[in-house]
Parts: sequence; structure tokens; C-alpha cells
Amino acid sequence: PASEDARITQQLPTPSEEEIEAARGADPVDGMREHIPEIAEKMNALAQDINAVAVLLTCKGRLLSHTGRLAVDDAMALAQAATENWRTATRVADILGQRLEQYEQSTEGGEYTLYSLSVVEDIILSIAIDTHIAIGIVRHSVKGTADALRSLLGDTG
Repeated sequence: PASEDARITQQLPTPSEEEIEAARGADPVDGMREHIPEIAEKMNALAQDINAVAVLLTCKGRLLSHTGRLAVDDAMALAQAATENWRTATRVADILGQRLEQYEQSTEGGEYTLYSLSVVEDIILSIAIDTHIAIGIVRHSVKGTADALRSLLGDTG
């Protein structure tokens, strides 16, 4: 209502860029920049090892890196789906009064199985494989790559 608007006598100051950055906290991606060649090497090795259609690394809904046979648009769509699944699992843990320590999920549908595993915080490693490949066969390789990425990024979990 207009009467409430009339009571506002002072606007809050607009925060500076430094204040905005400080409020956001450290971006996990910043710590990855120096390791991009090693990250790409490990993702490519995983893709070849398990004959993945795609290997994706995401953070907060962003596709950080991908390799494989999928077009970029399809890889981005899969990355978004993996992030939404992770966020749902995080919300469920919150509702139950718990903290999601480790995220792992596989979803089968259509031509592909999507398997996702948390690496560090909200950095998720996901793979898409043909549905005829048993997820149990590739799980060990994916976990090994996640462990290697975790070590590379300086978090031993």
C-alpha cells in the first residue's frame, strides 16, 4: 500500500562488488583452474575405459567439463538433470535433519543410464552409458576417477 511506501525514508546502500563476492564465498571452480589439463586427462581416460557416451563434471548447475560422443547441448541437458537430482537429494537430507555427505545415484531410461557421484561439495561427476552396459561394471572405475579428482582438488573427503 501507498501508506507503507511513504514510511520508507532511507534506501539501503548498494553493496560493492567486493562485498558481493565475499557474500558468495569461495567458488569451488577457482581451485580447479590450475588442474584443467589433469581433469580433462582423467575424464578422457574414464570415457575410454568404460566406453561412456559422455563423462560430465558439473558444479552448481554449470557444466564445467565434458567428453564423449554427445553434442554440447545434450551434455548440458544431462548436466542439468544430474544437478537437479543432486539438489533433490540434498533437500530430502535437509528435511530429514541430515547432511548429504556423499551423493550417488543412477537413473536408467531410454538409450542411456546416467550415473552420478559427488566429488567435492557440489561438484558432481556423471557418466552416461548405453543401457546394455551393467552399472556395476563401471561403478568402480567412476569411483576411482572421483577419488583421483578429489585428491587433485585437495579434498580427501
